[in-house]
Amino acid sequence: MAAVLALVFGIRALVSGGALFAPAATSTPAATQTPLPTPTAVGLTPDVDLAAVIASAADGDTITLAAGTFALPVGFTLEKSLTIVGAGRDATIITAAAPSVDAAMMIDFTGSGTFRLQGLTLSYVGSDPAGNILVNSGNLEMEDCLLQGATLSSSGKHMGAMQIVNDAKVTIRNSIIAGNKAGAPAEKPDYVPGGILLSETSQLVLENSQVIDSYLGVYAHGSSTVTVRNSTIENNYSSITLLENATGTIEGNTVNASKTDISLFDDSQASITDNTFIGGEGALGVNAAGNSHSTIRGNQFTGMLGGISYGESATGLAEKNDISGFSSVGITLMKTSSPELSENTISNGQTMTGIGISLVDDSTGNVHNNTLSGLDVCIGVADQAIPTITENTLTDCYRAGINFADESAGIVKGNTVSSAAYALIIGSPAHPEITGNTFWGMEAGILSDPESWVDQLTMSDNQITSGPPEVIVVTYTPTP
Repeated sequence: MAAVLALVFGIRALVSGGALFAPAATSTPAATQTPLPTPTAVGLTPDVDLAAVIASAADGDTITLAAGTFALPVGFTLEKSLTIVGAGRDATIITAAAPSVDAAMMIDFTGSGTFRLQGLTLSYVGSDPAGNILVNSGNLEMEDCLLQGATLSSSGKHMGAMQIVNDAKVTIRNSIIAGNKAGAPAEKPDYVPGGILLSETSQLVLENSQVIDSYLGVYAHGSSTVTVRNSTIENNYSSITLLENATGTIEGNTVNASKTDISLFDDSQASITDNTFIGGEGALGVNAAGNSHSTIRGNQFTGMLGGISYGESATGLAEKNDISGFSSVGITLMKTSSPELSENTISNGQTMTGIGISLVDDSTGNVHNNTLSGLDVCIGVADQAIPTITENTLTDCYRAGINFADESAGIVKGNTVSSAAYALIIGSPAHPEITGNTFWGMEAGILSDPESWVDQLTMSDNQITSGPPEVIVVTYTPTP
């Protein structure tokens, strides 16, 4: 539990500065030989003055670039609509040795129209602090691109590889947003610049892409809107963070090797569905804090410190998730959080380690129709927590199926619980109401501390048994 708390309180990061991306040249594509029925653009070669081509392009032009590296001495500000098409992100590379004059970014897009990038890499190679792209307004559409080389700001804070502000809208498909590990301070090796930052009412749609190797993967605050779909978010300290009134739709992604995969703070809201979360021993899947509200449904969490953590006044629904192979707690409820937990499967297989669901502090919540197995304690309730625990199936719980401690209370009704030791442990002054359950424990169905405490509780219609399960031997004699 201490490990979960330490990780949760280390998430919120401060960000400042502007992030933009470097421009691709603007020029008219060259046509192929006339015998061909349809002209094919061959693209400008790296010996052109790309900055001049971009400056002279008309509003709405398309610039096609051939393979090669196009080196810009400085980044640029773009006010017009423009499309820049390369020969593929592994073939066409645009570098900038210094940021734009107007912002600490390779490219500062300030237009009201649409800026399109396709099939190229934007790489910042300068020594002055800069990111790749700042989208101040209008629309950015990016496909088959790579952003890399972002740095921290001059004050050592994150600017992102891309920053989206005001009411700008960005759509990214089949692209890679990469962190710059070489840009992390020696004393903070995890503080890797990169990622995507949003503020105000900006919008991001990220599909079939990768956000990798950054301290912050996607970081959204203000009233911004984030959609991340069918993407890989990997090896970031915090993969997706929503603050203030930000909203997120996060579905069908693989989130891997991050300290915290998804963090929700303040009044943020999120729908988190059908994702696969894979982490190391110290990783936490979803951290919901503040007044955040979330729907967490149909996800798989494996190999982590814990799957889901609710803190402060967080609410929402965690439903039909599969949580396994964790080292601490499957789902944690802290402070005054009050989510609904329904139809989740939480198991550590044959190891019988960890706690399936832990409710502490003044948390409440409705815990029903979950299946928990192979754990040290399936459900633990402590402090002043008051949950409603109904219709759950708890099996192969090593020490206890349900454990009430301290001044906790609540309702325990209609559960089926079996344990290698005790199905239910209650320590005074905990005082839950216990009705209509089936309890079996190898040592005892119920353990009360003191022994007489159980007689002071509200209990009715429970089936309580203990000892080895009955073995029925049937002899079958074959007929000749």
